[in-house]
Amino acid sequence: MERLEILCKEQGLTYEIDECTSIPVTALSKRIQKAIIESSENLHLTHKTMNSGAGHDAECMAKVTDTGMIFVPSRGGRSHSPMEFTDWKDLENGANVLLSAVLKLSGGFV
Repeated sequence: MERLEILCKEQGLTYEIDECTSIPVTALSKRIQKAIIESSENLHLTHKTMNSGAGHDAECMAKVTDTGMIFVPSRGGRSHSPMEFTDWKDLENGANVLLSAVLKLSGGFV
């Protein structure tokens, strides 16, 4: 919002924001987030905890069970676009984080 105010002041513009919809935040499972982070670290992969403003299946699933999400990098940061592309190695890394986290959560060996 601060950046928008600066740009408007610089350009002599004004803005107005109308809230069309509001969806409550869905908190994901700390236990699953911890398993994902530990799995990333055990696989020597960089990771970042982030908020997602998008509505994903996890939002619905969180109403009935513990839920977490794993995002993998897309070239140019493009997501939900025909231009979205993720390298095979990043897909493999994401799948390995998922496998490791599931094994960790199930009491399996990792």
